[in-house]
Amino acid sequence: MTAIATYLPKFNEFNEKHSLFNASDRILLAVSGGMDSMIMVSFFKEAGVDFGIAHCNFSLRGEEADLDEAFVQKLATDLNVPYYVKKFDTLGFAATNKLSTQMAARELRYHWFEDLLKLQNYSYVATAHHKNDMVETMLINLVRGTGIAGLHGILPKRKNTLRPLLFLTREEIAKIAKTDKIEFREDSSNSSNKYLRNKLRHEVIPVLQEINPDLEESFMTTAENVRAAETLLELYLQDQKSELFTSHGVDQHINISKLKEHSKPTQLLYELLKPYDFLFSQVEELIQAFNGQPGKQFFSPSYKLIKDRNDLIISPLKKEDEETLNMNTLFTARIETNKSFGIPYSKTIGCFDFDKLVFPLNVRYWQAGDTFVPLGLARKKKLSDFLIDLKLSRSKKEKVKVVLSGDEIIWVAGQRISDKFKITDDTKTIYILTMNELDF
Repeated sequence: MTAIATYLPKFNEFNEKHSLFNASDRILLAVSGGMDSMIMVSFFKEAGVDFGIAHCNFSLRGEEADLDEAFVQKLATDLNVPYYVKKFDTLGFAATNKLSTQMAARELRYHWFEDLLKLQNYSYVATAHHKNDMVETMLINLVRGTGIAGLHGILPKRKNTLRPLLFLTREEIAKIAKTDKIEFREDSSNSSNKYLRNKLRHEVIPVLQEINPDLEESFMTTAENVRAAETLLELYLQDQKSELFTSHGVDQHINISKLKEHSKPTQLLYELLKPYDFLFSQVEELIQAFNGQPGKQFFSPSYKLIKDRNDLIISPLKKEDEETLNMNTLFTARIETNKSFGIPYSKTIGCFDFDKLVFPLNVRYWQAGDTFVPLGLARKKKLSDFLIDLKLSRSKKEKVKVVLSGDEIIWVAGQRISDKFKITDDTKTIYILTMNELDF
């Protein structure tokens, strides 16, 4: 019996324990040609799973990388399985995006894997990470500083990515390869201490293994305990979110007074803001701003957070492109000629003297320097001052739109019409605009 066949029950048991994949799934194997990935291929072949092979050539090791590619291509041909290869300009991508070489390679390969899953109809991509990779990853996170998420190590299953070899140590994998005479390629960069991971592997972990010969198993147990604690934390955060958050259209409001009541408001707020990609340093600055003036803003890649008087207001970043504002989309128009028409008392409806308007009407976001004559006032007023008088939150101010007739504002939508375009006793035809969305 081969070593692969001997270990196959453990492979299947690990798969079932973590619900990695079903017998009907097609799995894309990420194969470098190194020992770990070649063992992974052998397991999937022995298990009779439908799989294909994907190989990344990162153009970092010249002829050596090209030989790896040829080796993996021959493997796929011999096994008669689908084969996909991609050559990347890793250094160019790293320079353009200001990433380390390792991070650039990671982003490139996982984006390509995602594309392959969709285009080639695979259920998951599998990588050959093992227990020692778990130890190295946890140590790297500890050295750099991390929260609870960084201590759970490498997950057996994360979205569409599987790590089916996390039940094996590097020593066990080497033993299988030697026993079954499985050929593989050596990556010369693995012997260099240039990278932090290799330095930990060659210099730090051997010392820890002297202290604890069962180091890998201890780290695996710790990672599982951390994951259990993380699950409890997620349940707690869901309860806190329901208590602290309120929805206002696309915006989320966090009550500052309730947040202040918590013994650890900084840590709690950081966890609550994680889905919005705000940094811990931003959260610390935000906490310090609680007692300051309203209006301070913070930005993540996709969201804006404003510290208002009573709430923290989280809004998706919007493209304030005036061309995207369409009168027909935002408003419904009708004409009324009935003399007995009663003007509705609603901020969402604007009624105007038709004969005073210049068509077509337009809509845009308000701008600094805008002026209009608010209904009931006989003179022009700066729109910025008008909005201050309304005591609108900063996030609501930024959403204010104005309707224009020619160059003149006839309506600060949802707030007040212009006195110049109001209905009078001399009005013959009434032009009525109704807002189609309430979250202006």
